[in-house]
Amino acid sequence: MEEQLNNQLPLKDLENVGLYKEGSITMDRGNINALKRGNMTGLVELNNIKGVDGFKIETMKARLSVVDDNGESKLRIDPVYNEIQDHPLLETEERDNLVNGHKANINKTASIYGTIVSHGKDHFNFDPTEKPNYYIELAKNDGTTKHIWGVDLERALNESGHKIGDRVLLNNLGNRLVEVSAPVKNALGEVTSFEKKMVNRNTWEVITAREIKPNQQEKSHVIEYDPETKQFMSYNPLKLKLPDAINNEKLDFEKKRKLREGEVLTLSDGTEVQYRTSDKNGLRSNRSALVLSLLLDGGLSYLLVTGIGRLMGKQSAEEQSYSKGYLTALKEVEKQLQRKQQKFPNDKSIANEINVVKNEFSNASAMSPAQLNTLSIKDADDVKNEKNVNDPDHGKNNPVGEDEQDIENSRGRGR
Repeated sequence: MEEQLNNQLPLKDLENVGLYKEGSITMDRGNINALKRGNMTGLVELNNIKGVDGFKIETMKARLSVVDDNGESKLRIDPVYNEIQDHPLLETEERDNLVNGHKANINKTASIYGTIVSHGKDHFNFDPTEKPNYYIELAKNDGTTKHIWGVDLERALNESGHKIGDRVLLNNLGNRLVEVSAPVKNALGEVTSFEKKMVNRNTWEVITAREIKPNQQEKSHVIEYDPETKQFMSYNPLKLKLPDAINNEKLDFEKKRKLREGEVLTLSDGTEVQYRTSDKNGLRSNRSALVLSLLLDGGLSYLLVTGIGRLMGKQSAEEQSYSKGYLTALKEVEKQLQRKQQKFPNDKSIANEINVVKNEFSNASAMSPAQLNTLSIKDADDVKNEKNVNDPDHGKNNPVGEDEQDIENSRGRGR
């Protein structure tokens, strides 16, 4: 057992923070599985923390994750801060939207190569409800196009002298303080006046890219706010490894793009899913449980994920329902575990996992045929992770996280 854990988790690091004793990890199964899958744990209490420089902390609360350090798995500790920690790429309004829960995440481009297709002023993301902004549309090396937004892009483009058809590199240089005229609103939300205000704004540069090599990919970060630790967590969407299907529905290129970039993905059965790097399951949904299908070693494996948190601002009927696709996928999970049981007949944990799946299916299917598309279950906030099924191939699965070798580059959490 220790050899198996050691292949997946940094036991020495866990021992140094009081979470590995006498051959056992002293965390609940949900947090252990979160580490195995490349996700963050919930808040855990660390005791007698020993640092490499000899320092020692008696106790502290933090969230943990496993990162890659030159090919070696290391434990990353994200402590609870007293004050909100800033992120170098977030402008003031973006920061406030995340902290106040107005947005689940923000996708920020750090650098990108491409050929200028168009540029100009418009509402952000061409949404008339958003504020006016400036964009540059680039044709990327992979044949797709992307709109890059930023008020400072207009100045950067004008100063560079580049025009449509030029091959360029856009670099986000981070924030600088600028003075703006901010509207002052009354209790009715009406603008009554304007006041001068200092805010953080991204600064850009536009430079010539004479040759765009095939392996030169854009650098971007999807940024979330974690209220538990009061810091911003980010990941590189290009590094994510995604499931091949969810609830038996295959994910095509566009569906994977949405999931990868932190958008809400809507499946044909009404299931909504969003990748969340700061969530212990790595996902949020309007369902409390999902079945993920993963391509591993040329074969398809299934993983039941329960206790999934609710999407931001979502309280729909679907949140309290199962779908036919979910029921079908559950049966595939059961078949997979039965095959595993035949290989390891003395492993009692497999029998427990099969019972979990059978109980889950029983809860869903014990209703009339007319209710199959709206099978009522407990609210997502009431479902606990006590039904969590272990990874079907002894922890090798990594559903919506990263390869262990790419975890650090993929998550790239910023403070």
